[in-house]
Amino acid sequence: MSVILLAAAASGGRAEAQITSAAVEFPAGSEDVVLQGSLRGPAIAIYEVAGVAGKKLAVGLETSNPANYFNISEPGAKEAAFIGSTRGNYGEVLLSQPGTYRITVYLMRSAARRDEIADYKLSVSLLPASDFADGMSGGPDYWEVHGVRSALRLRAGPSPEHGVIGALNNGEVVRNLGCRMSGGARWCRVETLRGGQQGWTAGGFLREGTPPREPDRRGLVGNGQRFDATGALPCAPLLGQPTTSCDFGVIREEKPGYAGLWIAIGGDEERYFLFEEGKPVSTNGPGEITVERLGDLQLLRLGEERYEIPDAVIYGG
Repeated sequence: MSVILLAAAASGGRAEAQITSAAVEFPAGSEDVVLQGSLRGPAIAIYEVAGVAGKKLAVGLETSNPANYFNISEPGAKEAAFIGSTRGNYGEVLLSQPGTYRITVYLMRSAARRDEIADYKLSVSLLPASDFADGMSGGPDYWEVHGVRSALRLRAGPSPEHGVIGALNNGEVVRNLGCRMSGGARWCRVETLRGGQQGWTAGGFLREGTPPREPDRRGLVGNGQRFDATGALPCAPLLGQPTTSCDFGVIREEKPGYAGLWIAIGGDEERYFLFEEGKPVSTNGPGEITVERLGDLQLLRLGEERYEIPDAVIYGG
């Protein structure tokens, strides 16, 4: 089931805030739905979910605008239980009481003032409080991604219909949060070890993995494998921050120019970039990657984030 919700700004002059609300309706026999919508400027879209105590509300957002986020609020609460601008584009809230839970989709104030537009896909699911791991019983604590040429898509829900919110590298180790059957296939909810991003991925590309190694001396975790090289590179992971230095770890594949790069950006969070033929093709960060070549290095921009990646980091030498 797909619902189109358009919240348009007023034409001419500065747009007035428009709030549109809609009840989330799940298809018969399902507790999983994908909603599509568009926001402009200060417009806000609110989705109301009738919650049953003892379940989890899982929400994922795929958007054309990196300043587009969502919050989740519990019945009667004045403050949000999940705030997307600080926690990312996938969130889960345990339903501690029956009632109406609100998902608020919005643009950050700076983007709203610029009258920007966000086209988005919102995945909404009601999950058991605890899922089992393999469709029967038991299951490993960790999975290892295998059998993919480049990257395995991480989605906001358990089907190809849900939006892509990240990517997993071949050989990457992830934490198992439980699996379920959907559309005749096994889908698993996982959590990355680099930044703690959560989402769903196809279970056929997962096999039992070993617990991750202890973080190296720089505090980087990566995908659980040993880094081929570590060091520091110029970066500015925060809005308005001058260029500083961020620790990195890289795992290179046998084919030159193919590598996974992890960059420590503060706290326990790691920004991940997958390189193919020397170019970044996916990331766990918000929005699209833009690249500017400056001699023997690439300047990567990801929303307000900036990273300077020397070719030697990706190719070695």
